[in-house]
Amino acid sequence: MLDRTHGVANCLGGSLADFRHFIKEGVNASRLCLEGEFVHAEATLNADRARYLFENHNEGNRPVTPQRLAHWCDILREGRYIKTHQGIAISNCLEPRMLDGGGRCRAVMETGIQIQISFAFGVNPAAFPVIDARHAVRTNSNAMSVRFPDRSQRDVGTIAEAATLHIRLADKCLSNQYRADDLVAWVDLVPEFAREELLKIAYRVGGRLAPKGHKGIPKALFVALIHIVTNSKRAKSNFTAFEAALEIFLAQLEHGQSLHLKSPILHLRNALMKLRIGEELSNPYARTAKTAVAIMHAWNIFALGGTVPPVRGLDKLTEWEPNDALPSIV
Repeated sequence: MLDRTHGVANCLGGSLADFRHFIKEGVNASRLCLEGEFVHAEATLNADRARYLFENHNEGNRPVTPQRLAHWCDILREGRYIKTHQGIAISNCLEPRMLDGGGRCRAVMETGIQIQISFAFGVNPAAFPVIDARHAVRTNSNAMSVRFPDRSQRDVGTIAEAATLHIRLADKCLSNQYRADDLVAWVDLVPEFAREELLKIAYRVGGRLAPKGHKGIPKALFVALIHIVTNSKRAKSNFTAFEAALEIFLAQLEHGQSLHLKSPILHLRNALMKLRIGEELSNPYARTAKTAVAIMHAWNIFALGGTVPPVRGLDKLTEWEPNDALPSIV
């Protein structure tokens, strides 16, 4: 049975090849739409078609949880499924991605029960964080995995956590909650070259300084470097000179060579290696935040050619409380 909806043939029967053509036709039609417009159509979804969607259009999505799968299987087996406007959403990017409907697809594959379902083609990937928000099934890392489909889970998690921490620090409240799309917006404000390079540096330098298995220091360093690069007054006036100074700062922090007793980098380096920053705080998240700010303070003192007291130099770097504003960057 075929009819026409918005210029796309519904696929309520036919072969798997017909279904593949249906998906291709819907995606192509959606690329002709204006921003915010979708192409709607309907199709019969059986196990083979659901498997095709999973194998070809599900890359980068979070896995369907056992609880969610059991929920949809029960609905199908008990005959409680009702077709609505909400079915399967396909993105409008160059590599079309299934943004919604994974649970329904998995349930069809699991039970072998076919259903008639609605398709929406041309959904913006930026909508992913708010789809099914009432079920709280998408975490910030899930949203980042769609923003960065080719990145490892380690990278995605670090970027998501860094975005959350930096926004909370800027808002002077470490307990604030943010929608995942706020974090994606933060990522898009950071120049890509800076984000990629600084993430590598954070892993390398932070990993060298941190005790084995400690993840807070690389994350704190990444947040600090992002803040320094995007807010430095010197970077805006003379980026070449700023970049050269930052390279020296990071090299000395990583290797600890030729540092005098009053060097802020020496005190920072020793404190990072011994996990002394924020040791008075019971909350590990607050300790990571304080570590990030201490790195910012150390940069400011270094960039100005300043020193810290040789005995209690760490105190100068850790003059910060969770509700304080982030330091201005030299």
